[in-house]
Formats: sequence, C-alpha cells, structure tokens
Amino acid sequence: MADKVTFDEDESMKKRTALLAAAVLIIALLAGIWRVWPHLLSSVICAEKSAVSGIACSVCIFGVENGKPYTNGYTLSELSPQEDGFEEIMEILESSNYRRDFRNLLPWSIDSVGSDGAGLSAVVVLVWGSRANESCVMSMQGGNMIAVSSGAESGLKVYHPTNREMLNTLAEYLQTHGNKS
Repeated sequence: MADKVTFDEDESMKKRTALLAAAVLIIALLAGIWRVWPHLLSSVICAEKSAVSGIACSVCIFGVENGKPYTNGYTLSELSPQEDGFEEIMEILESSNYRRDFRNLLPWSIDSVGSDGAGLSAVVVLVWGSRANESCVMSMQGGNMIAVSSGAESGLKVYHPTNREMLNTLAEYLQTHGNKS
C-alpha cells in the first residue's frame, strides 16, 4: 500500500512539473511575440497622423576628427501640416514600424535610457493639441532604440525601429533642409 502512495505522489509531481514547464514555455512564447510584434507610428505616439498639428525636430552629429571633438546640430522648428518638411518628416517616421522593449513591462516607470555610443542622436516633438497630454517626444540614439515620452502616459516607453536607417535618413534630411545650430 505504501508503494502505491509513493507511485501516485511521483506521478502527481511529474504532472505538476510538466504543467509548470508548459506554462513557462507558453509565457515565454507570448512574451517573445509581444516583443517582436511591430507597431505603427500612431500606436507609439498615441495619436493618428492626421491629428498631428505640429512638429519640431533636431539632430546632433558628434564625433572626433583629426584628434578633435566636434558636434553639429540641425533643427526644423514649429512645422505645421501646410509647411514644407512636415509631410517629409512624417514619412520618414512612418518608414519604420516599432517593436516594444521588455523594459516597457516593468511595473515602475522608466525615467532614463542609455545611449549605445553612436555619434548620432535626434529628438522629434509631435503635437496634436494644446494640453500636455496631447504631445509626444521621441528621442533616438544610434538607430536601434527610441525612447518615447507621451503626454498620455507617465515615464518613457522604449521601442526598436524595424528600419534601422530611419535615423540616418532623418539626419540627412535635417542636414539638407534644417537650420544649422
């Protein structure tokens, strides 16, 4: 009789272990899908493109040349939908989809993110109203990470663009059409 109880306990433990392993596998699979599922710009900034009424953007290019540090900045400020550059900037931002970062799952808000050390960064401000919760700031570093501060949410959300050339394209556009600062 004691052998039967031991056998049942062993069988029960194996079933629990198998169920736990299956649950962990399913959670890992869902987290992986959540992480790589691409999102459109409108879901990242929490507004439709048609609602955006103003854009300001700047890019900073920095590095070392002949042993001397340099930094060059270019800006376009207060562009409305009727102005040259507005549609081009929106097209550059929409040339990519955006994948979420696992840091967005943290139960506390993200207040800062690090840089990958690349010599290129940009900031894009989008506005669709007059209140603080009707705006969004996108901070890009090195082409593979974007920190988004939306007035609709507290803290930062981190995304990874599917088009890694988007930041370079934005930098080229601002170098050609922006004001050097």
